[in-house]
Amino acid sequence: HAMDATISFTYAKGQLRGKTGIDCVILSDDAAFNPAKDDWKKLPSEGGAMQAEQAPKGMQPALPLVMHSSFFAGEQDREKQLQLGMCNALASFKDYPAVLQLGFNRDHGWTNGSTKYGIYTLVQPETTHVLTELLKNHPDPVGRYANSEGKTSAAFSFSYLPFRQEASAQLGKDVQNFKDMDEVEDYMLCGESSGILDYGDTARAEFHKFLEKRFGAIAKLNALWNTSYENFDAVPFPKNTDENKAAWFAFREFSGLAYVETLTEKRKAIVANDPKHRNVTSQASCLSIMSPGFTSVGPMDFEDLINVAFEGQPQFGWDAYSTGDYFVGCDTDFLLSFTGNRRLMNSEFNVHGQDPRIMARTYWNMLSKGIKGISTWCYVPSPGNWVYVMWGMLNADGTPRDKLAAEADANHEAHRLEKILGTAQPAMAVKPVALYYSRNDLSLPQTTFGAYSSMFDSPYRIYAILRALGYPVRWISPRQIEAGGLKDVSAVCMIGTKYMPGAAATKLAQWVKDGGCIIGDGWAGALDEYDRPQMTLLDVFGIRPEENAKKMDVKKAQEALANAQTPVGGGLDPEVFRALHADELMKRVEESWAQPDSTHPVAQAIGPWHFSGFDFKKVKMISGEVIGMGMGGASGLPSLIINNYGKGHSLYSAIMLGTMYESGPMAYEWDTMQEGPGMYHLLDAYLKYSGVKPFAQTSLPERQSWKTRIELPLADAKGNQMVGMVSLNDAPLPAFQLTLDWQKQAPDLKMLLMVHEGSRDIQKVPYEMKNGKLTLTMPGFDTHASLLALKDFDPLVSMKISGAPRGVAAILEVTPNTRLKIKATVWNPSPKALPAGNVKLYAAPGWFTDNPEVKVESIPAYGSQDIEFEVQAPAICGKRTLRPIVLKYEAGKTVSTPCTEIVWWTNPAQASGLSKN
Repeated sequence: HAMDATISFTYAKGQLRGKTGIDCVILSDDAAFNPAKDDWKKLPSEGGAMQAEQAPKGMQPALPLVMHSSFFAGEQDREKQLQLGMCNALASFKDYPAVLQLGFNRDHGWTNGSTKYGIYTLVQPETTHVLTELLKNHPDPVGRYANSEGKTSAAFSFSYLPFRQEASAQLGKDVQNFKDMDEVEDYMLCGESSGILDYGDTARAEFHKFLEKRFGAIAKLNALWNTSYENFDAVPFPKNTDENKAAWFAFREFSGLAYVETLTEKRKAIVANDPKHRNVTSQASCLSIMSPGFTSVGPMDFEDLINVAFEGQPQFGWDAYSTGDYFVGCDTDFLLSFTGNRRLMNSEFNVHGQDPRIMARTYWNMLSKGIKGISTWCYVPSPGNWVYVMWGMLNADGTPRDKLAAEADANHEAHRLEKILGTAQPAMAVKPVALYYSRNDLSLPQTTFGAYSSMFDSPYRIYAILRALGYPVRWISPRQIEAGGLKDVSAVCMIGTKYMPGAAATKLAQWVKDGGCIIGDGWAGALDEYDRPQMTLLDVFGIRPEENAKKMDVKKAQEALANAQTPVGGGLDPEVFRALHADELMKRVEESWAQPDSTHPVAQAIGPWHFSGFDFKKVKMISGEVIGMGMGGASGLPSLIINNYGKGHSLYSAIMLGTMYESGPMAYEWDTMQEGPGMYHLLDAYLKYSGVKPFAQTSLPERQSWKTRIELPLADAKGNQMVGMVSLNDAPLPAFQLTLDWQKQAPDLKMLLMVHEGSRDIQKVPYEMKNGKLTLTMPGFDTHASLLALKDFDPLVSMKISGAPRGVAAILEVTPNTRLKIKATVWNPSPKALPAGNVKLYAAPGWFTDNPEVKVESIPAYGSQDIEFEVQAPAICGKRTLRPIVLKYEAGKTVSTPCTEIVWWTNPAQASGLSKN
């Protein structure tokens, strides 16, 4: 890895073996790096400096790269750094210096890690999952888990307390195995598990105790469940969702808590026994958040996992494999809604494919939302494995794929901005729109779009439209609603959620009455947590079931509402509130069209429209105004209703909103923007009518704007803010006007800078701040960019390189003997002048420059200074690889974050996009 040449050798005990045709190879010092005592600047470089006589005329060796993660880092405090990891990096690359040059600083590979190179790792401390002594003391079938058919497993039940206690005690001992391993940074619990639905005898007994504690008296349970059990011991396990949904919801909650309590005990055992007091984090699966194929068979509640199992831990991790608006976009915002100010980590990540643009924008999307760690998988070349085709980051010969280049480029840009990305938190410039999170609905089997997909009535669809329109989005749960969380949101969207606890429904209705805004479809919140019909939100939406409406006029319907206080719903047919069976949904396609004579402001703002979607609910409007009518089997029935409820507003859709398109109801039309604009206009017009404000607005044409995502500012303690953005467009965006609803309470910014993908050139952007609005002309970009609104920040260095074409991910393609010209700029985004100093140029051995250190004079507050370098690449190269060129400004103790431009170092035959990958 030390030489840019076609060579192959091995070495042992410092002795070079084999003939290479190279005059001299300098191996690195093997002395371990002690971050507590040593300064990284004193570390030996990898490969050493080339001899001066080897330099071309007028050139001299570039300063050597220091092979430690701190050299490439923008933040030296490890607890504030971004954790940018490779999964099993050492197994793939065989040496950490290659990993460091790609901008990675972590190895998510259990016990792999190196304090010498400053690469730290996550480990799973449980070495004994089934304890031999416990098996001996508690022979089968004592304390074992059983499935719904009564078949006993060899595994212990999470409800079996002796197992939990002894397993936690053993875990406390296992942690001692890591007490001297300084490279271990965090401990991992949870894995991708979500618990089990346990029907064993031990679980049954604990379930009955759980019910007794919850309800106190069997009479109360019977009243709420509409049952007649003699005592708690008589309550059976519900084996499916059709027997008794109230029992099913209680059983799932009990099973999830048993798992969470087991994790809690293990977490406490680690904390109590680790002498280094390292963090304990999870690695839960994204599929356990909102994928019914998984959530309906596993009981874990993410709120409990976050706030109970990992209570008091500073970070939370999960695995998310996909692209922007899906698992790593919407689910990131979901987790930000529940984790508070904890550091959020994507413990395993990759995009499903090899497109480097998708990798670049997805990776930056996560960092822009405030994620503090990303570990990417699959590096090990195994071309016979299907995951290699999808997730592979290296070719079979070990050369990097284009997708890895895009990620490495993003890594280095993240390090330059690490002072803000590592610690800043999202700032709510405007109140977000909240999607309602219903674990009850997600616990029921239902049709999905695919194996990894959401429920058929997809909240991801609505999330994507809201984000396209510039609205920030968060999630809200019944617990948060009951705790007063509605004060922090501007609207609530209930997509495919017919269950809502009665207390939460009452609070939500009152919030709307006081001036809130709600969107819903189907029978939104029409059933409570005990499967009982409730009219609370139907009143808010101004609807009644059409079947009941035929039997009574509005006055009688209101009388029925007043009497609907009994457990069975006051004579209302519960079946009216139940959705079609899952396998019937695909057979029920309906359409709706704009009410032609509606004068409602929202109808006027939308204009003519025609929607298609699934599962039309036949309702009767009792208050409000119809702005859309059904067609086909729903001809003459209302499809869209806007109701004024007290001081607030509601929008009701009889068609599943998550399936609705202005064309045929086909998902691909959303993804490729072949549908009409109606759904975007509908949500935007209704929210603005209700007083809800977007955060960002652009001058781009609608379809370009809708495929541009602008994130909330990430703000640090000094008032510096970063606004990240990504483009989902197929071609680069032109320059456009951007208006942001800025925080009035935030300190005034003094300098606005812009950076974008593949280039380390920082541009200063003129702006106007007026009435809390920040308006600017945003320079064009391709996949991702960031605005830096700075008031008091560390010095930054930028570089603009000419002399080579840009290829994949806008990365320079450098071939042998290429000469590059670098225009570097030192920026001072602070109120104090920077002292005179030097800008130093670092590169791999064999790279030369006209001057490795260029002096700069003192730079005034919010000023900048330009300097120039010339760089020449080595004369020979081997296979295509990635190489960093690093600039740093240094003036005594004042050091900038590194400005690292990564280049494709390749032979001419592979340059200019000729790579097979």
